[in-house]
Parts: sequence; C-alpha cells; structure tokens
Amino acid sequence: MSHQNIKILSIEASGAAASVALYDAAVKTAGMPVMITRADRHGHAAWITEMVDDLMQQEKTDFHAITHIAAGAGPGSFTGIRVGLAAAQGYGIALAKPVLGIPSLDALGFSVFQTVHADLSSSQNKQVLALIDTRRGHYFGQCFDVNTAFDQHSGDQAVKDTVLDMDADMLVDHMFRHHAATACDALYIKGFGATEITGKLNAAGVPVMGYDDGDVDAGMIGRYAYAAINSGKCVTDYPPTPRYHSAPILGPAKVGPAKSVR
Repeated sequence: MSHQNIKILSIEASGAAASVALYDAAVKTAGMPVMITRADRHGHAAWITEMVDDLMQQEKTDFHAITHIAAGAGPGSFTGIRVGLAAAQGYGIALAKPVLGIPSLDALGFSVFQTVHADLSSSQNKQVLALIDTRRGHYFGQCFDVNTAFDQHSGDQAVKDTVLDMDADMLVDHMFRHHAATACDALYIKGFGATEITGKLNAAGVPVMGYDDGDVDAGMIGRYAYAAINSGKCVTDYPPTPRYHSAPILGPAKVGPAKSVR
C-alpha cells in the first residue's frame, strides 16, 4: 500500500476529553488531522460512535476507505483507555482493518517534535517531557530525546518502565538529576500541569525552552500512528492493549443483599 493512500481513524478517550480524528495522508494538510472533540470529563463511551459518524459525514469519507484504526493506549483514565481501545477494536473488526494502540505519552511528546526541530539547530540535544494527569495528585511523565524519536518509542517493556508516576516535587527532583546526568541543550514540556512544572524547574535551575498545557488528543494519536506506519512499524510494535502503569484506586467493596441462613 502506498503511504499516500493511508487513512487513519483515531480515537482518544484516556484524558479529560474524548476526541476522534481522521488522518488522510493524501491531503496536503494531513499534518493537521480533522478532529471532533467532546469536553465532557465522563461518559466517553456514550459519545464515541456518534462522534465518529459525525466526523465521517463531515469529511464525506466512506468507512471502507479507512486503512488503519488507532487509539490512545494510555496511561490515563482506566475507564477511558478501555473505552477508546474497545471502540477502535470494534471498528477494526467491522472494517477488517489493523488496529494500533498508541502510547498516549509518546503521541503527546511527538506532537512537539516538529516545532522543536524548527526552533533549534540540528546540533543541539533537545528533549521533551510529556505529562498526563493520573487523577490522584500525581503526574504520568516520560522524557524523550527528539533526535531518536522512533528508536526509543515502541511497545516493549523496557520503554514502559521509563514512565514516571510522581507528584510535582518528586518530578522536579527527578528532572533536575536527569538534566545533570544527560546532556540537554533544550527541554520542552507538554501536557497536564506543564506551566506549574516549568515554574518549579526554572526555580530549581533547569531551563525550559517552551511549554504547553495541552492534553493528548486523537489528532496527536493519528499523526503518531502515521509516522510509525511510515517508518515501518505495525500492530506488532503497537498492539491495541492498555498501558496501565499503576493499580486502579478502588472504592469500598460492594456488599450484596444479606442472605438468610437456614
């Protein structure tokens, strides 16, 4: 298949909002996929299929023109991850198309790479810190070297083990030590709490070149999926399975009706 014929339907529901996007490689503006977003923090399962239908009608695209499905695999909301992946796999089965599970932190970090390359010379060592809300007072974070994007992004356990789960102070301390041990001319921060972490890092003596509080969305998932496919990656590299990096916070056990003893 020519890469110009690739059309990716992407779904992201692991964050604060649900979004769906269509990445059409044949369109000159494919770097910016068409996207529909619904800002409701909960209830994503009720809206995904309706949003996809609206997107396909808006773009006048037949479902059978879709070549790949991609969904955010987390980390993030446990329920949201399952909702997005289940919807993606449902479309994959119905359309007989491959389904990729894209790590949300990878997509978030990758969304900064093009801008970072344009801003700085190729000789500089540039890094991106991607951040996602754990919804329990911590950050999921991951630091990427811009110059080796796809060398370090894959579905293997070694990469998963690099995901951080820390509160703000722990994260700043980690990045301070990371910056001291790793040559880095420019650090960019993208995602949940980027402004707060930037302020804390600057105060600690770690210079941040740029930051953006924007959350991961389906457009980022689609762009990353296309770049991955274009570089020879496939479902084997990005299986549609959840990336959980911590145990869920469970409420009290449900107690059923009392049973009489005879």
